[in-house]
Amino acid sequence: MVVDLDIVRISGQIARNMRVILDYITGHPYRSALMFMMIAAGYFAFSALGVEKLEFVDLSSPSGFRALVLDGKSSRFDPILGSLRKTSNPDIVADTAPDATETCDALLRDEGSPYVGVFDNSLSVVEFFDYKCPYCKTLVDILADIRANVDFRLIYKEWPILGESSQMAARAALAAAKQGKYLAFHTKLMQSGFIPTSGYIEDLSGRLGINHAKLLDDMSSDETSAQLRRNHALASKLGLVGTPVLIVGRTIVEGAITQNQLEQLIAEEMASPQIC
Repeated sequence: MVVDLDIVRISGQIARNMRVILDYITGHPYRSALMFMMIAAGYFAFSALGVEKLEFVDLSSPSGFRALVLDGKSSRFDPILGSLRKTSNPDIVADTAPDATETCDALLRDEGSPYVGVFDNSLSVVEFFDYKCPYCKTLVDILADIRANVDFRLIYKEWPILGESSQMAARAALAAAKQGKYLAFHTKLMQSGFIPTSGYIEDLSGRLGINHAKLLDDMSSDETSAQLRRNHALASKLGLVGTPVLIVGRTIVEGAITQNQLEQLIAEEMASPQIC
């Protein structure tokens, strides 16, 4: 659980003010203390539920999908560039806009996209990310925590948009998948505070038992290049502008989302009919 220190400080001030008010009302500090504890217990029990209403905006394209709205604005926000985007992409004209079927195929049935979980799960979560994106690194732990308790399929879409080192890291991760080491390689890259370099990738390959010569060959293969092109094309058709992006069922989430919000969204999507 993520703790906001400002909220903690404000909650403490509210608690002190409540105690003063209760002392005044009851005229006795001991009775006010008992009343305060009863009120506080109810308040924090309710807060512990972490329930908050999620808001959505229906998207005109792709059909049947929607965007999550966070903090009074669309979550379709680029955390690196800070630019907001509209809920529909003006560059996609009617005859090229993806329909739900082809979007679902590209999201869920691309055999080149690494994944964890079982294919026939009731819910799939698709993640577009870049290894240099700070919040993408935070999402690794959030998704791992949720998957420890909730069974869903997590599909990885390598989307290197932050320079040459991002391209190299994405190619290396896809190449590691050819040796059955994708998840370990991906996790190590996300946990690293270093900008990916050829030296770091070689060192990481050695630590994970990856054949480095084969890795280099697969990094530059036509198959790897085609996979990255498909991911870029899909992101473009969806109108995505920055990382991270999560597509939870039929809901597109761009930018930062808390673990509590993501848990609620997953629960809601699991209880709803899936369009894919």
